[in-house]
Amino acid sequence: MLNIKVNAVDGNMIKGNISSKTAKKLIQEWALLHQEELMQNW
Repeated sequence: MLNIKVNAVDGNMIKGNISSKTAKKLIQEWALLHQEELMQNW
């Protein structure tokens, strides 16, 4: 199980580490696509 924190504004990881560049990119893209929802829930 991964434990990471992602900045809802820019999708960058704040805490945690994922060695897969592909996974990092997918997480960042997902965060940016869902930015409005994330900000509403934050």
